[in-house]
Amino acid sequence: MPDFDYETLDAGIRNAVRLLHTIGLDTTDSGDGTLTGDKENMECALDFAHVFISSTRERVLDDADAAAALDWSGAGYPPPTVEARYTGGEGLAHVLVYWLPLPSVEEPCLG
Repeated sequence: MPDFDYETLDAGIRNAVRLLHTIGLDTTDSGDGTLTGDKENMECALDFAHVFISSTRERVLDDADAAAALDWSGAGYPPPTVEARYTGGEGLAHVLVYWLPLPSVEEPCLG
């Protein structure tokens, strides 16, 4: 994702999105779980650290396995929970990567 502007992301989730991009996964929504500032009144904001990955029916399980197999400690995160979902009839497939409780993440570079 060479043209992706990581500075637009919440600081606490930025490295997770970078890591997912290194293996070619297409992230669509993310947040670090803080509900402050412009997110205070946002109805759809989640109160836990998360990244959604867009996928296909054919790839959703492989994408979930790939996300789960990453070395998250190198990006400063504990291992996440990873869930895959496909909605039949609509053709929607996505992977949800998330952390409960909120991780304490510093802002190191992936290098």
